Amino acid sequence: MTTFVSKHSASVSILLIPVLFLAAWLFPAFGIILLIISLCLGLFINSLMIIKKQNEACSQGRISRMLFIRNVFLGILGIVLTMTLAGLLGNYLGKLATRQIYDAQAKFLVGIFIGLLVGIAIGIFVQRIRKKLLWIFQKSTLGLPNIRDLMSF
Repeated sequence: MTTFVSKHSASVSILLIPVLFLAAWLFPAFGIILLIISLCLGLFINSLMIIKKQNEACSQGRISRMLFIRNVFLGILGIVLTMTLAGLLGNYLGKLATRQIYDAQAKFLVGIFIGLLVGIAIGIFVQRIRKKLLWIFQKSTLGLPNIRDLMSF
């Protein structure tokens, strides 16, 4: 069963996106429930990947148990904040962009497109900031950044 899930997880995830859009369009209340379930499932899968990665480092002795807990907490918190920011900003910009569109189908499609673009942009932005912060923390000797390094954003 696990080999089937790991083998076909990408195709199932890609096929789930149009199903969610169709369900949201045909049955709005059911679509919201499916959306919440898919977001929770995505957060759960990402959390498991973070825990697995940090657990390997902890079992090899590269990090202590305290660092394991801190890294898992910060990783999951980063994902939650990124998802929240992308959702709120995408919703706001989608409503702003579709304010003058009167056709319901066009409004729906433009809103989805704007939301996807904002989500991708937020993901890229957070990834770049995360890489910069990791570089700063690895560069400093005590794990605390110098103020000059922080100002170089």
